[in-house]
Amino acid sequence: MKYILLLFVFISCFNDKILELSKMPDGGDFKIQSTIGEYQLSKRGPLILLSFGYTYCPDICPTTLATMGNVLSGVSKEELSQVESLFISVDPKRDTIERLKEYASFFHPKVYGATASEEEVNKIAKLYNVQYAKHFTKNQDPDGNEYNVDHSTQSFIIFKGKLKELITYGTPASDIIESVRKILKENK
Repeated sequence: MKYILLLFVFISCFNDKILELSKMPDGGDFKIQSTIGEYQLSKRGPLILLSFGYTYCPDICPTTLATMGNVLSGVSKEELSQVESLFISVDPKRDTIERLKEYASFFHPKVYGATASEEEVNKIAKLYNVQYAKHFTKNQDPDGNEYNVDHSTQSFIIFKGKLKELITYGTPASDIIESVRKILKENK
């Protein structure tokens, strides 16, 4: 009974934050340096699978990008000509364009990496309600390059520069493919 009461108190205290994090963001257009040159969201696509993370991420980012790669591999050639994936690094200190190119292309040739200054990345992340922060364990040096970046795990489907869907972490590639096909079909 004591644990149920503690769980209720925890949920009550953080309920507003949970709702805030799960609402659909406004999204918006941006320009950023990518592994294929300057990338302006509204001039790409028409359909973009957008995600945020960093190349040193131990689990969430490689899983997300593997899913995006599976989506890109799972659509038809005609659909693939209209779809790409953009991975924006929230760790511009370590994630150079060269590193992002090698990392992103591992998952699929149409997965592109992007980065900018911390201020620019922060502006773009805010458009999509993406939160991130460096996290140092007791064995990591706050002045060095050994740290983790805690970050939001959601991804987004954008069509012609407009945010269409929020993809929660762990959504199967088959469900995302279904959404991609639906959006492309509705907008023929």
